[in-house]
Amino acid sequence: SIVGHFGTPVVGATLDDLKEIGIPSVYFATGTGILYNENATKGQGDNIFPVQPVYPMEGRIMAAWAKGEFKADKIGVIYTNDDAGKDLVKGIETEAKNMGGVEVISEQVAPGAEDVSAAVTKIKNADVDAIVIAGIQGTFPQIAKELAKQGNTKPAITTYVNVDKTMVEAVKADVAGKFD
Repeated sequence: SIVGHFGTPVVGATLDDLKEIGIPSVYFATGTGILYNENATKGQGDNIFPVQPVYPMEGRIMAAWAKGEFKADKIGVIYTNDDAGKDLVKGIETEAKNMGGVEVISEQVAPGAEDVSAAVTKIKNADVDAIVIAGIQGTFPQIAKELAKQGNTKPAITTYVNVDKTMVEAVKADVAGKFD
């Protein structure tokens, strides 16, 4: 078996071989959606066992959390135009459809974008009930800070990848006391 397979590029380059050969593989240090397969069969991923959340499923959980915890009927998503952001928003949209009665309003930003103000303004003006920041470390601080700058008071959710001391330090002075 293989334990510990690191990074989206490496996983992407080797995943088909692992599936075809049938080598049991546990713990992928990536959330890439190519690991997500609810209906895996022999030779098609039944030997693949990601431990940390994969972005499509995490997106589904975020949508369910927004609906259950925040009673959100309208979820605003600011996502990055990369694999992580696209996989997260796809999961959010899938779960919103599964639950019914939940509208998803999404705005895309470039990974690492410094100016995310237009996307934040559109989501804020859509009067959503909760916001998902569907982007990883290179863009999360800019989005969180811009939400605070524009006076957002709606709860915001982000991916586990951003739950890191450096991310907290990067946004706490701007966000503290403005929104959860």
